[in-house]
Amino acid sequence: TCAWCDETGSNGAGTCAAAGQTCEDGDHAVERDWRCVCAAPYAGSAAAGAATCTVDECAATCAHCADRGSGNVCGAAGQKCVDPAGDLAVMNNWYCECPAPQTLKGARQVAAAAACELDECAAG
Repeated sequence: TCAWCDETGSNGAGTCAAAGQTCEDGDHAVERDWRCVCAAPYAGSAAAGAATCTVDECAATCAHCADRGSGNVCGAAGQKCVDPAGDLAVMNNWYCECPAPQTLKGARQVAAAAACELDECAAG
């Protein structure tokens, strides 16, 4: 991490900080090689500018993720977590899937364990 990342004179550290990211300069002797890096649990980086950050809400631990620090909601219910979009702008869209041969009972719940049922007639 550096205080003045871009050796050509623009303030890379300020660019990154304004986006809530950290600035890294791989080689102080090479101009314009600084990068903005997303802060955990987000992933992503970009050369000489703010990065587009993404988060897999099923794999990360965060306030809006399936794992808020006390275990994965889906895993605890024996279900699979699905995050249909890893876009920073789309949060709380993860959901849990019922394990086969169980099926979803009612409407899918977003950001919560699924209500699953076993229909023994349909299960074969």
